[in-house]
Amino acid sequence: MTLPILIDSLIRNVLGGFINQETTYDPQYIKNMIHGFRCMQCEVDYRRNGIINPAYYQRYYLKFDQNLQFSAPTGAVIFSFTPTFNIGNQDGVRYAGTLGGTNSGQPLSQRPCTKQWIRKANRSDLNTMQRHPFTKMENNPDEVYFVLNNSSNTLEVYNDSQVTEGVVEGIFPNPTLVVGYNEDVDEYFLPEDSVPELKNLIYQERLSIIKATKPDKESDPPFSQERPFKPQPIQQ
Repeated sequence: MTLPILIDSLIRNVLGGFINQETTYDPQYIKNMIHGFRCMQCEVDYRRNGIINPAYYQRYYLKFDQNLQFSAPTGAVIFSFTPTFNIGNQDGVRYAGTLGGTNSGQPLSQRPCTKQWIRKANRSDLNTMQRHPFTKMENNPDEVYFVLNNSSNTLEVYNDSQVTEGVVEGIFPNPTLVVGYNEDVDEYFLPEDSVPELKNLIYQERLSIIKATKPDKESDPPFSQERPFKPQPIQQ
């Protein structure tokens, strides 16, 4: 299901009771609401089943940018990266590594993941590894390591100075911000069987807002009735 189809379904089946002809309707607001409740639904599914449905995962393609390398720490190649959505004690990343089929002419989405990089929590973790004679990178030339730096929205790759591309499969808060995603054509990253529950979450949220909004029960006095004088603030 594409995002426009999901939006249309929400308008007709869920929000129809809250929207009328006099209501100004902002499609971007509905999109943001869908993205937020998608993350909520993903966490609900995870807490219920203990696993994350693969349909939530999206590919983020890493592209080499020479301008980023001026701030790279020693031995690292830096790529721009968008932070993922944290679920429980997980950060939403299930794979980071290289892509195969470089010379096959295959579209990026069809190229297979070939070599997974080893995740390190931070640079300190990497430095600790380097101090051990058996785990230091020089003694493991075939292993590639990576560190996510959410403060600078970058991904650092170590032990492969020639790397120019890669891919991360993760859960992103707003799928439409990931480069290469076409919301009019590509499937939205939500399991089909979670759509009804997503609609229910949005419906309950909208309903709770309406219930929390107290109507103004005080009617204005008729124009023939004298209104009490209200002092106006003094203009400085």
